[in-house]
Amino acid sequence: MLRSHCPSVIEVGETYSAEFEMVLPDEIDISKCDGSETRVKMIDNGFSCDIYGRLEGDTLKSFVGFADQDIHFDFPHLNGQFVKIRAQRIDVSF
Repeated sequence: MLRSHCPSVIEVGETYSAEFEMVLPDEIDISKCDGSETRVKMIDNGFSCDIYGRLEGDTLKSFVGFADQDIHFDFPHLNGQFVKIRAQRIDVSF
């Protein structure tokens, strides 16, 4: 499991490599949706968010590519579809 970690100071205008991971609940909330705009919509004032993207094999292609954590095995009918996934949060490691 990744934990958010940044070993150095982040400066505006610079470029950094980062790894993003969806933290999903035990009961995955995923649904097919219309549209094709990849985005993240924050839920209320917490860390939870809806991530919109295309499920392609073992990757959710959104604003970044997320390893889908075997979602494609549990929801094979959504492979190749534009979907919305509710995440508890997104972890970032630099």
